[in-house]
Amino acid sequence: MLSIRDTFENRSTRFWNVHPSQIAHLVIDCQKQTMSTELMSMGRGPDAVFYTYGTTETESTAEKIATQAPKLGQTGILTGIAFSTSDGMDIDTACGGLHKLSHQETYLQLPKTDASLFKGSDAETQLKDRGIKNLLISGANISICVYETVMDGLAKDFNIALMSDLITENQQRHSIALVRALATPLYIKRMEKAGALMTDSDTALSRLQNQPQLVAA
Repeated sequence: MLSIRDTFENRSTRFWNVHPSQIAHLVIDCQKQTMSTELMSMGRGPDAVFYTYGTTETESTAEKIATQAPKLGQTGILTGIAFSTSDGMDIDTACGGLHKLSHQETYLQLPKTDASLFKGSDAETQLKDRGIKNLLISGANISICVYETVMDGLAKDFNIALMSDLITENQQRHSIALVRALATPLYIKRMEKAGALMTDSDTALSRLQNQPQLVAA
């Protein structure tokens, strides 16, 4: 039976021992509006109700992401910005200047219509067609959108690492915010148990900058 250390080292090796072109940094749900949770299970449509979503903490995290994303991108990895959308909404609602980053040619826009990026979208095809095997995750809504995306991504055979300093909870409505804040550590443990690697953006940047010159598969 593998020890916790062995498991961590194996995950770390699988994640970092690839060419940068096989890694993508995915930013999850840093938009300023989101769909009413009462309607989420009913699906999106012309009558979907959106409410203000971004909190001060979300803005702060998004600004950190906006600062780190270009640095990560300079190592040769792809950046994809996943954002909830419906008619009349687009990437320009993103927080922290992320909408400005998303219009650069090196950034991939990934509209999503479900909690998970991998449900109801062609994100898996877009990433795998580009040869992406490993996903660095940042963004908001740890207990729903980040969690669902990570779990689905693992099920689809992506190796996944979460940057702990670039993820946050996000909810304006107080009662939901409190419940999610209390549950966040549980969801992080579930993602780790399922196979996700925990890191931070400085460590990720250092690993990418100091990688051996591997050949893309």
